[in-house]
Amino acid sequence: MKRFLVCIADRLTPKMRNSLKLEVKANKLNAIKQYCRDKHMAFDAIPINATNFGRLTVVMNKVKSIKY
Repeated sequence: MKRFLVCIADRLTPKMRNSLKLEVKANKLNAIKQYCRDKHMAFDAIPINATNFGRLTVVMNKVKSIKY
């Protein structure tokens, strides 16, 4: 089953430092998206996989930036 990191905030910053972060399974993702839309909150769902590892570490504030 796919998992996602969902960031929720009034306004998402580029690195989403001040957002609430939740790990969500794919079958719960649509319910969370709908909740955010109903509450007029911004959200971003990032798939948790090897391809997005760099982006996830930045969003989780583990590193400041990724250079390739």
